Amino acid sequence: IIESALRQLESKPTEVEEFVEHFTFLEAISSKIFQLEDEYFTINQLYSVVRHYHLYISEEQIAIYKILLGKFRQLKTTIKLNKTNREAAITKFREKLEANIAGLQVDVSNLKAN
Repeated sequence: IIESALRQLESKPTEVEEFVEHFTFLEAISSKIFQLEDEYFTINQLYSVVRHYHLYISEEQIAIYKILLGKFRQLKTTIKLNKTNREAAITKFREKLEANIAGLQVDVSNLKAN
């Protein structure tokens, strides 16, 4: 979930549909972040118990745990960054659409004239 969410949030939408999907996904993952934080906290607690009682964990499991911690922090940062930049992205996309509409209006006028 975390890696696919990161990929989707780090993509830069270029088309209208992509833009809408991007911000729809941002809202969806933002609403799920509390649930993910609960699961993250549970994993942290379990890992603390394992360390406290000196239970064996394979190197692979430790590596996966550390990767998960880093990716989760990265996801939270990416969500915050996307939310912070949302208005700027909307403004930029709106300007791009307005320029495209103006170009289409010129094309339509040219077609009518011919």
